[in-house]
Amino acid sequence: VDMVLVLLQESRNKLSESECEISSLLTLTSIKGLGPYFASKIIKLRNKYRGLYSIWQLLEIYHMDSSKIQTIAPFITVNENFIRKHDLNALSKDSIKGNYYFSFKMVDLINNYRKQHGRYKTIEEIQHIEAIPDSSFQKIKHYLEIRE
Repeated sequence: VDMVLVLLQESRNKLSESECEISSLLTLTSIKGLGPYFASKIIKLRNKYRGLYSIWQLLEIYHMDSSKIQTIAPFITVNENFIRKHDLNALSKDSIKGNYYFSFKMVDLINNYRKQHGRYKTIEEIQHIEAIPDSSFQKIKHYLEIRE
């Protein structure tokens, strides 16, 4: 199931992964305090990044604040396992379009490092690139994987 936002049932029991369906505008708007504006923005954000790793990423939505997130948090779970990740050893500028955590310069730095040192074996090797700050690494690491 390709889903990032897992909605909770009325009883506040988490849906099992097999019962999950893709969050839609209709299901998100059924959460008290979350109207059509925020529901559509959540879906757009999730699609832009190819998934979310933290509910706090919703703060990137215009007019979303921490009190609204605290209100909806009991009804939404963000599951990093549903992120559609990029292969670190095949990263391209086209593949990261729309994900603002990556810049074209960052992709060039990552690819140049790979050309100089060989294929990445771990995501953490990006930390050897001094020009990529740790704050950026902490965001992009969730969107990368090593494929064989």
